[in-house]
Amino acid sequence: MRKIIKSIISRKNLRLLLLIAAAFLIFYTVKYIIKKESAACIGVILPITGDDKDIGETLLKALELFRKETNAKMKLGKEIRFIIRDEYEDPVKARQEAEKMVNNKKVVGVIGYFYSKNLEKVADIYEKGCLPLVTLSASEKIVAGNNWIFSMVGRDTEQGFMMAVYLKEIMKKNNVTLINEKNIYGEGLLGAFEKKALRIGLKINKNISLDMTSDSISDIIVRNFSNLENLKTEAVALFTTNKKNAIEIIKLLRKNNFEGPIFVPGSFHAGRTANELGFQEEDALMKNVFVTSHFVSELANSKVVQLFDSLIQKYGIVPYRDTPFCYAAAELFSHAIQNGAYTRNEIKRYFDSIKYEHPLNLITGFSYFDKDGFKNNDVYVLMAIDGWLKPTFIQLKKQREPLPGANNVITVDGTNYFVVDIVYVGLDFFRINDINTKDMNFDMELFLWYKWMGKDIDISEIEIVNGIFGITDKTTLIQKDMSKPVKYACYRVKGTFLKPFDLSEFPFDSQSLPIIIAHRTKDWNKLMLVMDKKHKQLAIEHIYPREWQYLGRKDVSQICEYNSSFGVPDYRKDNEGGNYFSAIEANILLKRLPVNYVLTIFVPLFIIIAIAIILFFVPIDRFDTRLSTAMTALLSLVVFQMSTRNPLPHVGYLLKSDISFFIGYILIFTTIINIVILHVIFRNSEKRARIVNIIFCLIFVVFTLVTYSLLTFF
Repeated sequence: MRKIIKSIISRKNLRLLLLIAAAFLIFYTVKYIIKKESAACIGVILPITGDDKDIGETLLKALELFRKETNAKMKLGKEIRFIIRDEYEDPVKARQEAEKMVNNKKVVGVIGYFYSKNLEKVADIYEKGCLPLVTLSASEKIVAGNNWIFSMVGRDTEQGFMMAVYLKEIMKKNNVTLINEKNIYGEGLLGAFEKKALRIGLKINKNISLDMTSDSISDIIVRNFSNLENLKTEAVALFTTNKKNAIEIIKLLRKNNFEGPIFVPGSFHAGRTANELGFQEEDALMKNVFVTSHFVSELANSKVVQLFDSLIQKYGIVPYRDTPFCYAAAELFSHAIQNGAYTRNEIKRYFDSIKYEHPLNLITGFSYFDKDGFKNNDVYVLMAIDGWLKPTFIQLKKQREPLPGANNVITVDGTNYFVVDIVYVGLDFFRINDINTKDMNFDMELFLWYKWMGKDIDISEIEIVNGIFGITDKTTLIQKDMSKPVKYACYRVKGTFLKPFDLSEFPFDSQSLPIIIAHRTKDWNKLMLVMDKKHKQLAIEHIYPREWQYLGRKDVSQICEYNSSFGVPDYRKDNEGGNYFSAIEANILLKRLPVNYVLTIFVPLFIIIAIAIILFFVPIDRFDTRLSTAMTALLSLVVFQMSTRNPLPHVGYLLKSDISFFIGYILIFTTIINIVILHVIFRNSEKRARIVNIIFCLIFVVFTLVTYSLLTFF
């Protein structure tokens, strides 16, 4: 033993070991340097300090999440790095940070600027420096005049246009008073509203400009709204930069007895619940308040929901309204790099090529830029309902190109709009009667209700898409009220529903049971479904068979795409075509209780493997006994697996239980080989055979424990 140790630590071998260690160190150092130097550097300028640092932190966490996911997959061929700087309000500091980004030749693009007033100070620097900037600002005055700036949130003027059109065409209002904050954002919205109102015949009674730093705001509101009869205004359009200013003015308006509709822009949409928005659920001040926004979480797709869940679980932060747009900006750069755009000019050319005919499918949906660099975002109108901001029952969606057979289109000032009905859908799950993983379906009973306003809506045409209709399915009407403007109907539904279960982790798997609801004939240009979240689902107590634990519920909006032309002669497949249907998906989250399977599958499996271990302690000269016992164990394992596999479906992948049996086959087969080898060695040297037997026994036991531990816990 000493000779062996001495030979290992001899000077010659020691030098060789040190040389190998040095080679590994140099290799990984060079690899790290190359990786760092070849990384795609993207600048990020967002609020890190000041009053809006919480918003900046949320957006930065979303970008960090994107960076980790993208670099882990290595789908770009190079890593993404973010160079983060603060979005200063001070003009001097703001220009210094922008110049640093432009002068850093490694930076191929920038994501940033939450406020238009901050972007306005530095926009010229990016144009002169030829550095692509993807911003969260929506000022048309800034973005449209700069070829190197692209906006992810759509034009602010579109919100002004939508307010005017919605008031005139949907609410049938004729007189409106305008209140704007004196800054580039407020004045941009004001100008857009005034232009549209003039062209569509919406009368502006009065235009009030406010300096939010002044102490006379209350006096101005009182003076202008003290005599509502003389004012003769039916609505107010309020153009402010943030929700704090908007809430202050709304309170003053309500205090002066103005009860009409008040429209505020997306800057108000910094939160969604009453607490986040700065009012109580029972407060009357938010009644008849409407918000225009480029994003509505109720209509967000499953990718957005997954992003929000990840941010909450990993960082414990509540996502902000513009979080998906910030994440989509990072996706935009990754698409450019993936398509071979590595320089500033190449990335700009790639952004310029993203048009209506060839949109990108980002987290925010189908996306493209118009001629001025604005992303195509529809403007939604929201209202305060039950302490939440939710879509109104009628939405207007701009029609990009004429669609044949579209009978829900109105033309306003030369622009075509789809009149889209919103139907609120609510579900409460009552009982899960059966979860049939072999046939890939489940039987469930639930309460399903609808709320809507549209005259042409037939709720009987709204169906559960993944339903498997059979003889035991039943739908019973419980309540119905058609007398009020908001109509209501509630049903009790019993049915069987399709679910392609992923059993790769069986029996340590978790499953979701989805109920997907969509309209049979009306696409997303005619009708959109929104989940009614007023009532919270209680835990489901009755789940059969009794091998599942209820974890919770997750609801998402999504788009159902039917892979069919429907036989339409002039059919085209694009982001406005008629093969996309609005849908909602309610998921029950369950976890399998594995105790029964551990006792009925893994304990017998381990007993069979334990028999193989016991064979190491049987005398080596008992060759026939050892071999016959090992063969019996192998055959027992084969028969046992066949019996346990019968209740499970035939799938094209291995289950965790299958892997457990496969490892068992390897262990017993190697035991058989060991028995034969030891028999040969034993003929020549009994002592050597015993040593080999002990070594193999130790390796066998350690390998078995480690392998099954990893398989169980990972």
